[in-house]
Amino acid sequence: MRAPHVYGLAVCLMIALLAAACSSDSTAPVAQSGPRLPQGPKATPPNVAPSANAGLDVVAECVSHAGATLALNGSGVDSDGRIVLFEWFEQGDLIATGETPTVTLGLGTHTLLMRVTDDRGGTNDDEVMVTVQDTQAPAIEMSIGPTSLWPPNHTMRVVATGVSAVDACDPAPTFDVTAASNEPVNGLGDGDTSPDWLTQRNANGTFDVSVRAERSGLGSGRTYTIGAAASDHSGNAVTRSGTVTVAHNQ
Repeated sequence: MRAPHVYGLAVCLMIALLAAACSSDSTAPVAQSGPRLPQGPKATPPNVAPSANAGLDVVAECVSHAGATLALNGSGVDSDGRIVLFEWFEQGDLIATGETPTVTLGLGTHTLLMRVTDDRGGTNDDEVMVTVQDTQAPAIEMSIGPTSLWPPNHTMRVVATGVSAVDACDPAPTFDVTAASNEPVNGLGDGDTSPDWLTQRNANGTFDVSVRAERSGLGSGRTYTIGAAASDHSGNAVTRSGTVTVAHNQ
């Protein structure tokens, strides 16, 4: 008469254990693809763990929007066998294999972990820091022409088209174009026509600049100054400028 009772208890206990297991699985952390921190030499005696050397820290210049491409310089020694595997990880993600692989790393500081494995499963780790920096300012493309206007007939003239800035590392550098005059827009016998300059941003991010063929009849001629300024996400900045003149007379 006790057997059914014992059997029922066993079934209930099994269900409870299964429920606990399911609950535990739902909150279990996702396994990483590799190590995030060095774990030191690991080997099962009599095997001796290999040694690992991930090379010297590296500073590389950012040369593209993807960052910098460089060759890592790892090495390893196994006193009682041979190393059969070199693996390189960043934050647990495997990014390369081989003793001296070529990798592309983005702008910033990267801590890479190299793991070596010998022919009997022993491992050892070492880290190297790779810093990809951007020290080059953007390049501004600006061509002004004509650089002098005549006659002063108050017409707007396009003097620069497609003014642009590009940066090797930053795909979208900050960029602006301005214009100014050494004379007031109105009030000095120039015909009182305004505006005297116009900077227009195009859909592709470039600028066109127009200025008015106008000068004060009371002065010695007008000079427009066109300026362009660009900076990238690393703080590198550059400026360029050019002038357009409207003579008082010819």
